[in-house]
Amino acid sequence: MKLSQSADLTSDYVSTVPLPTVAGQNFLNTECYISGWGKTSATGTLADVLQHTPMNVMTNDNCKRSWGNSLIIQSHICLAVGTSSACNVSKV
Repeated sequence: MKLSQSADLTSDYVSTVPLPTVAGQNFLNTECYISGWGKTSATGTLADVLQHTPMNVMTNDNCKRSWGNSLIIQSHICLAVGTSSACNVSKV
């Protein structure tokens, strides 16, 4: 993510997250966390509190089989656990 201006890291509501330091490392089947203020169910409303949940990294080919070829592009990082995904998270 690129910000248009520097973030105030002295705030109680703003912080950084650690990123991988190994270039080209394969994260397939690695547990990671997704976060956001999106819907927590297909018919739900947007969250007003930042949500997060653990997910596993999956191949884009597996993701395409689940969600359709036209919805997944090469730059996507696909995440899923069971029937939950970054688009339809049921565990928060």
